[in-house]
Amino acid sequence: YRALNTKQKELWFAFTPSGSGRIVQQLSKRPGQAKTANLVVNLDGASAVYQHFPYQLNNLTGKVIAEPGVIEFFNVVSAYDGKKITLNGRVTETKSERPQYNIVVKAENIPIDSQLKTALPRRQREFYEQFTVNAVTDVEINVFPNEVGKRLVEYIAKAEIRGESLVYKQFPYQLNDVYLRADLTPDVVILREMTGIRGDGRVRVSGNIWPGDRAEDEPKVCLSLEAVGIELDDELLESLPDTAQKIIGPLNVGGIVNVTADLNIGATEADCPGHKIAIDCINTNVSF
Repeated sequence: YRALNTKQKELWFAFTPSGSGRIVQQLSKRPGQAKTANLVVNLDGASAVYQHFPYQLNNLTGKVIAEPGVIEFFNVVSAYDGKKITLNGRVTETKSERPQYNIVVKAENIPIDSQLKTALPRRQREFYEQFTVNAVTDVEINVFPNEVGKRLVEYIAKAEIRGESLVYKQFPYQLNDVYLRADLTPDVVILREMTGIRGDGRVRVSGNIWPGDRAEDEPKVCLSLEAVGIELDDELLESLPDTAQKIIGPLNVGGIVNVTADLNIGATEADCPGHKIAIDCINTNVSF
């Protein structure tokens, strides 16, 4: 560490590395030009915690090159306990007020636990906090410069969740054998599909979720739900919006049903319908 220059020390602190690696520092000077230096780090089982994503990375392999104004990552991989995180890309103009980030992060088989949620930026964390799960996630994150806005970077994250069980905060009805696929951006989560089974029935949910502008703001939700062959029990009824519960509750409905519903929580977008629920009674009992 003491042998590093100021900019290289900043890189060191950004990752807080420990363990072993093969380090090469190269110095060069052409006639009439200033001296240049770069640092090549070949990782060999090291550990690190990146300050902007404080998730413990162990057993690191790959290469990092730091030279004036540029940091490059070549197949930097952390693989342990069945998890794998791969980082490739580069940061340019590092000496400017707006460094240019072009980075791809691929995470595979990552448990959705408190360690992951704590490491995520607020808006991604809020997405995962909507779920109580026994599951793992695969995520591919593309980070690129924001050319026009106030944010330094933009990102698009494509996430998949697979697991034994899942409960969604806005529809607290436990599903088993779950699969979820979503696109995450700083402004909206596009829920491509969320599927699961409950008994002999199947449930599918899709739609959009808009994170709150502030940490204390509740997200806006616009979802479509389709359930086939579901038992209409107390847990399902209690998962429905209050307006639907007031209508269905007095009917004392029970048995097997198909359900289609539009769920709108605070969404004002023109293409988001208001609450609507339709129940197709298959083998159903109703009493007044």
